[in-house]
Amino acid sequence: MLNIHKEITDIETIHTNRVFADEQICIDPIIDRYRKTHLPNECIYIIDCKKVEVLSVTTNEDKVLNIKGFGLVNLMSLYEHTKNHFEDIVHFNKKLVNVGFNAKHGITKEDMFTSTYVSSGDATIYKRTCLLEKDSLNNVVYTVGSLIDVSGYIPKPTKFKTEFLGPNSKRFSAQVNGVLKYNRLLSTRELEILILIKKGCSSKQISTTLFISKNTVDTHRKNIISKLEASNSFDALKKAEEFGLL
Repeated sequence: MLNIHKEITDIETIHTNRVFADEQICIDPIIDRYRKTHLPNECIYIIDCKKVEVLSVTTNEDKVLNIKGFGLVNLMSLYEHTKNHFEDIVHFNKKLVNVGFNAKHGITKEDMFTSTYVSSGDATIYKRTCLLEKDSLNNVVYTVGSLIDVSGYIPKPTKFKTEFLGPNSKRFSAQVNGVLKYNRLLSTRELEILILIKKGCSSKQISTTLFISKNTVDTHRKNIISKLEASNSFDALKKAEEFGLL
């Protein structure tokens, strides 16, 4: 079973574990615009990625989600209002954040991640998330999300559905789905060995640390290379880091 609190903590760490530019970005005009132009069945929130804070812009999420007294107050609240597939959604978003915050992937304001699911209040929700502002070091500082009640407009989904839109949609989809694919393929032991490889340990040192034979370590290394579709251990380590497995 997934450790939800650890996954949320990991997501928070991904948000904050970056060197941000020492500058202020004013989003007050953007907030005012959203408050004036949002749909009646839509709630909008902004995430301050430096502080890992969630700001409810329209403060009507309880009505949109059909959950009396509910408010978007932190990262957990973005996931706990879902009816089913709670663990899947948290795990998927951890990988999404990890890929999206990697500057070399070149996320733009035109890129959007969408999902469809059912809230615990039984409302069918269409969610949109995209970049709002970056700093001068190319770090994502603010993201904006929209939750729209589309009950009655589309069939109620039986599972958590996702889609990437925008100029980098194919690349993001491949990256995120690749992370999920490889994370499922690698065993706990293989991940332990990858971590030790990252620390510069040789097969002999790894065998001593994990109390297994050198031949067993070498077999694991070959399996890791094969599963990650890599050319050698260095390439496997590079892919594992790129996909956020370490």
